[in-house]
Amino acid sequence: MGQLADALMGPLQRRLTEAGTVGQRDVAAMLNLLGEAELRSSLSEGSEAVAKLADFPVHAVWLRLPFDALLEHATAVGHAQVEALEAMSGNRSELLGMFESAAGFGIDLLLQTKVGLGGLGIGDTLSAFVGKKFREGRFKEAFGVFASRLQEFESLVEQAALQLDSDPELVQALAKTNKRNQVLGCGVILVIAALVAGLGWRGWKWATADETAPATSASARALPPPAPPSPLLGEWAGSSGQTLKAIEIADAIEFDIAQPGSWVAQGYVEGEMRFRLRSLDEEDGAYRVEEKVRPTAIKGVKFAPESAESCHVIRTEVDGAPLRARLSADRLVIESVRSAVPRGGFRWKGAAIIGCSMDKATESKGEIVLNRTRTSVGAAPRASSSGSNSP
Repeated sequence: MGQLADALMGPLQRRLTEAGTVGQRDVAAMLNLLGEAELRSSLSEGSEAVAKLADFPVHAVWLRLPFDALLEHATAVGHAQVEALEAMSGNRSELLGMFESAAGFGIDLLLQTKVGLGGLGIGDTLSAFVGKKFREGRFKEAFGVFASRLQEFESLVEQAALQLDSDPELVQALAKTNKRNQVLGCGVILVIAALVAGLGWRGWKWATADETAPATSASARALPPPAPPSPLLGEWAGSSGQTLKAIEIADAIEFDIAQPGSWVAQGYVEGEMRFRLRSLDEEDGAYRVEEKVRPTAIKGVKFAPESAESCHVIRTEVDGAPLRARLSADRLVIESVRSAVPRGGFRWKGAAIIGCSMDKATESKGEIVLNRTRTSVGAAPRASSSGSNSP
């Protein structure tokens, strides 16, 4: 792996190492370090590290990564993490003592490879310490799914990292940066040697007394100024207890759920992507909408956590009509999709829905109104969520 790949993967590797260390004392704390928000943060930090290393615009790094796929995988890990935590909570009375007494019970085994899990299932590792009772059933299943999803995410990040090492523009930018750093380093050594030899120590002190900062490099001067922050960044709230945080992801502004409010009835969870908005250059205040659509709720029926993967679709239009959003001052109106799945299109476990056939849904266009609660300028802005006429 080259410098660029190492830079992208570094934050994720550090997080996995930290999680493994914490997991030797507290499994729940380990899981909390490996949720969707934490994995997204690792991606963001890695992208910034690549940009800094190659003296390259960070948004240009994002565009070279399969961000949609990476974020979808991070979401899948997040859902599996929630289920694993619930499985632990359900068996907490029997597991707690065993976890506390099993110092160094083996989570460190998950860190034997350069990335993390290396094919070892978390469920199998834990089951070895809690007895045969938990080798089958929901406990093992939940941790096994979590391990599998995390491995898939790590594998995708590694593939993306290796692609950066073969990107011609990034490789060229990195080579220029490395060469410039080498030249600067050699220049400093030669200046010091010349001053010490020609002027002595007093001359050296005199020559460096009024040092000025080095001039900005030609390549840095050539970079365009950063674009102004999007007016969408900030916190947004809907009319039914929903709050969202809007953050910049590649070429889009992503609205993530901070509090699902009434959307919880549809299976939406905290940290989940709800919308991505992309500016329509030809029209001020107008945006193209990409929405994560879940079925409309059935009164009195709960969506089980395992329904998360199949009970959603990504939509950008309804019946050929693109979804649009319009910003007016502190009010954002988003065209949304209402998706009605017939009862025969659901998979059931008791009274709960565990899966959906979204291809059987009837779709119509609705509207969601968000009101700004706080503007956020800079990195990782938080935005509150939406939802007047929720789909």
